[in-house]
Parts: sequence; structure tokens; C-alpha cells
Amino acid sequence: MKNYILFGLALLTAFPLGVYAQDEDEEGGEVEMVAKRKVIERKQYDLRTITGHVIDAATGQPLSGAMVRSMGIDGYSALTEDDGTYTVKVPTFVTSVYVNMPDFNPVVLGLIEEEGQKTVKLYPATFKAEYTQQTNVLGDQTATDMKYTNAINIKDEIQKQLGAQAYTITRNGTPGVGSVMFLQGLNSLNVNAQPLVVIDGVIVDQQYGRTMLHDGFYNDILNNVAAADIEKVTVMRNGTALYGAKGANGVILIQTRRSKSMATRITATASAGVTMKPKFLKMMDASQYRSYASELLKSTGTRITDFKFLNSDPTYYYYPQYHNDTDWKDEIYQTAISQNYGINVEGGDDVANYNLW
Repeated sequence: MKNYILFGLALLTAFPLGVYAQDEDEEGGEVEMVAKRKVIERKQYDLRTITGHVIDAATGQPLSGAMVRSMGIDGYSALTEDDGTYTVKVPTFVTSVYVNMPDFNPVVLGLIEEEGQKTVKLYPATFKAEYTQQTNVLGDQTATDMKYTNAINIKDEIQKQLGAQAYTITRNGTPGVGSVMFLQGLNSLNVNAQPLVVIDGVIVDQQYGRTMLHDGFYNDILNNVAAADIEKVTVMRNGTALYGAKGANGVILIQTRRSKSMATRITATASAGVTMKPKFLKMMDASQYRSYASELLKSTGTRITDFKFLNSDPTYYYYPQYHNDTDWKDEIYQTAISQNYGINVEGGDDVANYNLW
């Protein structure tokens, strides 16, 4: 018997068991075993104390209850007092703090070596926030809500929503003729500087070198993607981290619409737009240009005195050739109305979902 007891004690020593607390049932029946939580020790850092003042940028009054916390590591924060002052201990490697308060835009404050920091001014939320809690490393911006756009090419809608984030140049006023988009600017005269296009996770070959049947037209593969069939477009200015050298000129991530419910839903959309005739500078007509050209010829020292375009005799053989007065701006440009109609059917079952546009 003594040997068995010694063997049991040896097992307990070799394999330590968790400590449990027993809660006995009031009726004296069952006994519930509750595991005791293990206490996680927090890593200790060298700390330093910083102090500062938070005020309302509009009124200059102190703000109480503003949260001041360290950037990059959680657990080091404090609230401002009634007079707007705060005192918080942060790790020595922390270089900035994040200050926010309801109804105010947050501010990221860079720390200085001294204990006393600069005064933080919080602007009301009616103004656009300049800082966010997380830094946008990829530099991406998103364009959404394209159901009712009248754009034939998605590049036009991206330009309208994101502005300078994606600069689009249309080759002429003809809809669908193709356009050029730049995210990082025109950084080379020899190498293509247009961004990489990714549709639903698949890299699309833009076929920039494809020769078109009509001279002056350029191939644009995005003309085959209906703008109304796109749910979201993300413009990523810094895409080298994900796509390598292909994303050096930026990346355009296009996400098409997907069915979000198994219930069948039919949606009809109709939109219209007006493209106004552009304004032009006043130019010389044909008769004014003939007079201008004759004055230029006098300054060249030419001895020729008989110019066909200066003969104003209607019976002259070359008169119709040099006396046309067609205003090509009126012939080419005009105010245009564009219309777009679509029907969307979406739904699904236990096997698959569908979305038809």
C-alpha cells in the first residue's frame, strides 16, 4: 500500500494539474467544477510621463473627457480633466498619441522629448477629419454608388468621384473612344504609366499596343465592363507591396456586383444625362484668314503676285476650293443627351447565387 501512495505522489509531481474550485449544489446533489483563470502577466516597458492640454479649436475652451492614448500599442491612455489637462505614462518608444472625443475630429500629436507637450486643438466634426486612427499605408481611395451613372467607361466615374486621386484624360469628346488614367502622374515618355487593373481579383491585360481599325481610336478594355454592374472601385496609389513592379503606377481594384440574398429581386434602373456643347475661343473665318495670309506673304519678300485664294471672282475655276466658309465646330460639336436603361435580376438557392445585369 505504501508503494502505491508513493507512486501516486510521484505522478502528481511529474504532471501538475490545474487548480479547481468546487461549488456544491444547494440540494447536495451535483458538484460543479470551475476552472480557475490563468493570470496573464503584462510585459513591462520603460515608461515616461507626458502632460498636455486639450482645447476646443473654435472657442478656445478646455475640453474635459477627451481620450489621449498611445499610438501603436494599447493600454496606455488617460482622460482629460475639467481644465483640459492630462497626464499619462507611455512607453519610451512611443512617438505619438491619438487624441479623440465625441463630436470632434481626432488628432495625432507627435511627442517631443520634454514632459510638457504641445496644446492639442480639436475641431468640431462638421469639418472633415484630417487624421484617422490607422495610417492608410496603401494610400487607397474608394468610389461606390454607380447604379445611376451615365458614364460609358468606368474611368470617367472614377475621375468624377475621386478627383485628383485618379487623373483621367479623354482623347476626344466621343463617348467610349477610350481615355488615359494616371495615378502617379506621367513619369516616363517611353514606358506606359497607366495603372494596373484588377477585376474581381483577376489582373486584366489592357492591350495598350492593340492597333485599332479606325485611325485615332484606342483600345480600352474597360469599355466592356458596364459601369452600373460595378459595386466598388478602389484606387490604390501604392500597389508595389501587393503586386510588385506591376503595381508601380498604381492599381485599380474593381469589384462587380454580387447577390447578397437568396430571395429573387428584380430591379429596373433608368438614367439620363446631358453633355453641353463646349465654349470656344472666337476664331477668324475664311475671308479674315485670306486677308491675314496675304499680309504674311507680303512680309516674305516673294515676287509672286497671283495667288489663287485671293481671286474673288465667283466664275474663277478655283473659287469654290478657296472660298468655303464652313464652321467645323458647329458641324462636329453639339449638345448631346445620353440615356441608360438596365434591368438587374439577383437571387439564389442553396446551391449558388446569381446576379444578372
